[in-house]
Amino acid sequence: MSQEDINEILAHGRITPLFQPIVSRKSQIFGYEALSRGPSGSPLSSPMTLFEAARNSGQLLAMEKLAWFRAIEQFFSMDLPGKLFLNTHPECMLEGVPEAIENALKQYGGEPGRVVMEITEAQPISNKTELLKTINQLRQSGFSIAIDDFGAGHSGLRQWSELLPDIVKIDRYFIENIHQDGIKRQFVNSIMDMARTAGATVLAEGIELLEEHQTILSLGVELEQGFFFERPSQYPAKELHPSIKMVVAESQGSDGGISAKVKSLATAIPSVASDTKVRNVARIFIQNANLRSIPVVNGKEPKGLVHRHQFMTMYASMYGDALWGKSPISTFTNTDVAIVKGDMSVEHFSQKVTEDSKISSDDGFIVVDSENHYLGVGTFMDLLRKITELQIQNARYANPLTQLPGNVPIVAHIDHLLQSEALFAVAYCDLDNFKAFNDTYGFAKGDELIVMLAKLLMESALSDHDFVGHVGGDDFIVVFQSENWEERCNMVLHKFAEQVSGLYESHHLQNGGFYAKDRKGNEVFFSIASLSVGVVPCPQGRFSTHHEVSVAASEIKHQAKKIEGNSLFVDRRVD
Repeated sequence: MSQEDINEILAHGRITPLFQPIVSRKSQIFGYEALSRGPSGSPLSSPMTLFEAARNSGQLLAMEKLAWFRAIEQFFSMDLPGKLFLNTHPECMLEGVPEAIENALKQYGGEPGRVVMEITEAQPISNKTELLKTINQLRQSGFSIAIDDFGAGHSGLRQWSELLPDIVKIDRYFIENIHQDGIKRQFVNSIMDMARTAGATVLAEGIELLEEHQTILSLGVELEQGFFFERPSQYPAKELHPSIKMVVAESQGSDGGISAKVKSLATAIPSVASDTKVRNVARIFIQNANLRSIPVVNGKEPKGLVHRHQFMTMYASMYGDALWGKSPISTFTNTDVAIVKGDMSVEHFSQKVTEDSKISSDDGFIVVDSENHYLGVGTFMDLLRKITELQIQNARYANPLTQLPGNVPIVAHIDHLLQSEALFAVAYCDLDNFKAFNDTYGFAKGDELIVMLAKLLMESALSDHDFVGHVGGDDFIVVFQSENWEERCNMVLHKFAEQVSGLYESHHLQNGGFYAKDRKGNEVFFSIASLSVGVVPCPQGRFSTHHEVSVAASEIKHQAKKIEGNSLFVDRRVD
């Protein structure tokens, strides 16, 4: 590209900023990243080409300042919510950056506290001392600092430790197909651990798939960005699209980590009142060929459904309109339809449908809120499709032996409860002397013991309230929302003591155990397998992340294991 091309862009300000939303875990817009584009249709429209050409012509700083100015101008003129993320090359941070940006903010009524300066991690930094001075100056003025493309290049952890950014953006390479790559998940886990220590917030960029979003959510990442939420736009929306909000809410789940509510199946079909004339309803069906039913709602209270096939068969008859056209639609309203709360899980509703022979799968159902106000209409085909989708998703993360949800759904479920400020208690269940039993009786008997415990835990859980997960091996997690969780734990311990004896040979039972080699190869006496349960109550505000809950539960479980035999140890520090 010629020097003239660059000069022409700078002279006429021919940079167009696009904005891509950055989303918080509560599906709210945290801010927007400004992405600059050169003149449309020219070779310089690509940002990489544009800024590389500016660098080669010695105009990199001038081009960066123009990009910042145009982004600030558009962002504050459109009154976009949240923070503005501005990209900058480390070299440009050394040449009057704070003054240039502060001047642009003053011109458009912006404040430094709403701006995040992104320093790319993919480029080496030549003068770290001066860069740190500039960053300190920016921080004192109220700006935040982010490292972009973390993991993509040169100095990585060293740069993090030196710059101490407020936000760390993980390079999209580590996000792509993370749901299928254990190494990438471990990488992000490590980043999360370091971020907690350094007091930084982690942002995952490049989210394109629902499965990527769900995995990132389960790992505790606070911020996300990518095409899954919205593509960069010159005129971005100030809120996420309702369909994306719904999907995000579903993926956080409530009844098994990766779950969904019935309200996710509701289509907000416009309703009619009971006194609406039959011919007016017929007109609605005629004008909307794909409409299968129309809800009849008085005020906000649903009364039933008018089904297309039955209604139009009557109305289209020779004297249908003459006989019924002026009659109220209540005459043809099917009031014997399922009305279901939107907050019910689709799994629970599916079970009710299966058990209730009165519910017809042809009629559809009405969805209401907690006050029985009309929300929308759902179809049983949509219910079947959603159940199938959830089964596939949960099967991916299920333990192959017990089919219980594994670590990803467990983490997602706990995070959802924390975000919704729900009251719950986490029980960490672990078998004592399991390895000796497994070594002596064989893996088949060992599996039988684990499956037996899984069934006991499932029987103890209150359907649609409690959640049972299998961490792995002989470790299980029960997340109780039922109030009598202590009674349920004691019931499990009692039944376990009764049933475990059926897995042992009589002479071992008579002796109370058997001799076997321990992990060091020493001959040691092992008692009959027992169960240790450590419970951590989780009132509002005690924990912020699933990681904190996990640490506390592990600690309390170890206290339980210090007690001989079947034992329950409850963390009473919150009483």
